[in-house]
Amino acid sequence: MDTFWASFKKYLPESYLLFEVLKSHIGKETYNEILEHVYRQMQSESVDYAILEKADNVLVVNSSFSWTDLGNWDELYRLSLKDARDNAIDGNVISLNISNCFISSHEKMIGIIGVDNLIVIDSKDATLICKRGCSDDVRN
Repeated sequence: MDTFWASFKKYLPESYLLFEVLKSHIGKETYNEILEHVYRQMQSESVDYAILEKADNVLVVNSSFSWTDLGNWDELYRLSLKDARDNAIDGNVISLNISNCFISSHEKMIGIIGVDNLIVIDSKDATLICKRGCSDDVRN
């Protein structure tokens, strides 16, 4: 891990400094506030482009395996086990006459009736409801 942080410091020095600030708040009441502040200042840059392609101490292994970037809820739906109506349901969900949906709730019960092609994700802090195929728009 020391090698990674040294490369992070070398190739992404501004982001590295932000993580240093965040690290000093781990375990403190201020952590969530600082996390949000730091996150808003971070530049959106992929680790592979910013560090791995520049570093001279990276090794590559030739292999063959499947890979997917779980970057949105649609991809998670695609990879999930589905019922006979192509629904992927996880958690506290009661459904009737739905198809092609991805529904997840572990906090409170979700009742869902007569819909098609929806993503419904309920968490402690928020509920997301969107049409399948639109989950990338969450970033906006």
